Amino acid sequence: MQTISTSLFVLAGILGRTSGGTSSDSLVIPPASESELGVYELIGHSTCLSGADPRAGNHINYINKQTGSDLECRKLCDEAKYCSGYHWKVDDRWNPGYYPCWLYNGVVPANVDAEPSGGKCWKKAAFEYVLGTRGEKDCPQWSVHIKDFDECGRAAVALKVGNQGPKPYGPGLWYEMPTWCSFRRMAGGSPPEEAFFNRRAVGKNYGEYTAICKRVPVKDRQSPQCPDRPRASGKCETIGMRCDYGDECCCGECNDVVSPLVSTCTSDGYWQMPPSLCKIGMCTPVPVPTPPPTPAPVPTAYPTPSPTPGAPKPTSGKLGRNGKCYREGSTKEERDGACAGDLVCARKGHDGRDFGGCWSFFGKYVAGWPWWYHCCSAVPADGSAKRRLDVDVEADWSETGDFVMLSSLRSAEAFCVLAKERSICGMQCAEVNEELREFLPEGLLDVCIGTDMSIRDVCGNECAAEE
Repeated sequence: MQTISTSLFVLAGILGRTSGGTSSDSLVIPPASESELGVYELIGHSTCLSGADPRAGNHINYINKQTGSDLECRKLCDEAKYCSGYHWKVDDRWNPGYYPCWLYNGVVPANVDAEPSGGKCWKKAAFEYVLGTRGEKDCPQWSVHIKDFDECGRAAVALKVGNQGPKPYGPGLWYEMPTWCSFRRMAGGSPPEEAFFNRRAVGKNYGEYTAICKRVPVKDRQSPQCPDRPRASGKCETIGMRCDYGDECCCGECNDVVSPLVSTCTSDGYWQMPPSLCKIGMCTPVPVPTPPPTPAPVPTAYPTPSPTPGAPKPTSGKLGRNGKCYREGSTKEERDGACAGDLVCARKGHDGRDFGGCWSFFGKYVAGWPWWYHCCSAVPADGSAKRRLDVDVEADWSETGDFVMLSSLRSAEAFCVLAKERSICGMQCAEVNEELREFLPEGLLDVCIGTDMSIRDVCGNECAAEE
């Protein structure tokens, strides 16, 4: 009888050579202890079934091998990437002295045949879960984040990562680790690995953590999935779909108010989110008045010499692309003359022009919508203002990426994270509110209007981390 290696078996599993038990190869398996192998869950004392409706067929394809013990059968399943579970018969009643090892392929066992057949049905726990890439927050293709605390613990145990216990650390609201289920491998630490469950919606990954994810079964891979980011508006397809994105911490350290970020597809076919419980300023301490400074001595003023009559006025250089130009002249021609080369001072919808214009992002002027200002712009060479403007916008945003980031702001905490990352904590809050009013959720910075508060005053914890 021919002996085949485990590597050939794995290849057979990958190629999908699964049948109702047509192979009867006998394998020589090196001995192993149960503690060295993966985690398995006992389903029942019979052959495995898929748990599907019997009318649709609930049998699972398997590869039929012969091994000398249950442990040897388990070792084969451990080494086969696509083995979802196994069944080893103590003795085949139809073939006395024959010990079949059925290695199930691709479908997770969930039930057993009602008729006892000898032996046990085991589910390979690790088959349902998969690890992400260390340092990244997202899950691999065809897998999703684990959003249940207890399942996070089961997954960590199944994959033999984390602190090897049934409970991960948490649930927590940590800023420095990914949202949902993950683990961290400690260098020389005790324990060497730790699993965490984090509900904070803006959790980061600074390179130490690996996401623990759940595989999406093949039969469900065409089903609608939740959007990557929370949605508060727009059309949706699956009525009743509920998408949980974690919690938003309203006061930095998450010790007070926490606001859930949940998007629901309502009966009218549109995404909806409950109003955020977080408001800018709700956690800001009452400012303590400071005494007026002691006035400094005023130096004696001396008259400034008058300029020589007839002396030429200094001329400024021409403005480059996206230079703000409206105040450079009182007529269109004068404003055009302030721009360098062939550039003209344009703003879409003004001065009879259907192109040009820009907006500002904290002092940097960027071409394109929402066209707040007259800026030095290139005249479309082919007469298509829209096409040229699209090219300009694409060039600007390929360098900054700020538009995508601003468009994704949905909460107070997300704004404070942006403030830290873009180093705008020292800016006047009212100025930022005016600058970004098109992008901020309605009323987010209204507390700043008419005050001299800075962004640091309203995003204390995030801005303190910047320092």
